Amino acid sequence: MRDQPQRLQQPKTDSTRRTVAAQTVQFESLLALVVPRILLGLLALALTACATQLAQAPPSPAQPAGGAALAFQQKSLAPASGVLRIGPESLRMGDILLSAEAAPLSSGIRIVTVAPVSHAAVFVGEDAVAEALGGGVRLRSVPALLAEESVVAVYRLPRLTEEQAQRVAELARSRVGLHYDFVGAFLYVPFSVQRQACELPFLPTPLRDACIRLLAGTQLGLAEPEDRFFCSSFVLDAFGDAGVPITQARPRWLTPADILHMREGDVPALPVQQPLIYVGHLKTTPWALDLPAVQLPLPPGYPVPLAPVRPAPATTP
Repeated sequence: MRDQPQRLQQPKTDSTRRTVAAQTVQFESLLALVVPRILLGLLALALTACATQLAQAPPSPAQPAGGAALAFQQKSLAPASGVLRIGPESLRMGDILLSAEAAPLSSGIRIVTVAPVSHAAVFVGEDAVAEALGGGVRLRSVPALLAEESVVAVYRLPRLTEEQAQRVAELARSRVGLHYDFVGAFLYVPFSVQRQACELPFLPTPLRDACIRLLAGTQLGLAEPEDRFFCSSFVLDAFGDAGVPITQARPRWLTPADILHMREGDVPALPVQQPLIYVGHLKTTPWALDLPAVQLPLPPGYPVPLAPVRPAPATTP
C-alpha cells in the first residue's frame, strides 16, 4: 500500500517532463524563427540608415509662423523641385558630375552606400571631365560619358569664381595618369556598412559627426595618399588643393553619395563648407525612383535652428 502513491507519482512526473520538453522544443523553434528575423531587421535598419538634422519647417495651418522640424536625408538624385534637363552647353568649369551606370560594380556601390549614384567626376573644360577609375586618373569626353552612363546629374559650388574653377581644372588635369586607390576602395567597403550605425535617424548632428570621424580615423586612417585616388576622393581633393574645400572631412572618407548629400536642402553626413546647388540632369532614365524630401514637424515651442534647410532650387542662380 505504501508503494502505491509512489507508483501513481511516477507517471505524473514523466508527464510533466514530457510537457516541459515539448515546451522547450517549441521555444527553441520560436527562437530559431524570430532571432534571424530580428537580426535581419537590425541589419536592414543599419543598411538603410538615414541621417537627420534640425531644420526650419515651412508655415502650416497648425503652425502659421513655421517652427522646427526634423529633416531626413534625401535618397533621390533629383531635388524636391523635380528634374531639370540640360545640355552639355550648360556646363561650367568646376562642375561636379554624379552618375551611375547599368553595370554590376555600379549597382554594388549604390547598394553599399544606399544612394542613386556610384561615380563622381569634375568638368575641366574643352568638353571633357577628369575622373578616377580602375585604370587610374583619366580624361573622358562628355559625349562618351553620356553614352556610357545611364544617369548623369550636375552640381555646382555656387560661389566658385572663374579663377578658382580654373585652378580646380588645372589640378585635376595635372593628375591624369596617377593610379587608382584600390586599397582605399577596398577598405571603404566594410566601413561604409559600419558607418550606418552613426547615421541612424534622430542621432544628433555632433554625435553623428564624431562617430563617423572616429570610425573613419580608425579604419581608413588619417593619411591621404597623394598619388592615388578613387572617384570621390579625386574630386574632393582637387577642390581642397585649389583652396575651395567643399568639406573639412578627409576626401578618402567620402563617396559619391556623400557628395550628393552635400547639396542644398539635403542632410550631409559630415559638415560642409558651402552646399552644392543642383544645375540639372544631362541624362536621366524613366525608371528613376524620385522620393520626396521628408520633414517631421516637431511640437510647438521646440527651438528653431538658426540655419534652416531650404528646398534645393531647380535652376542655377
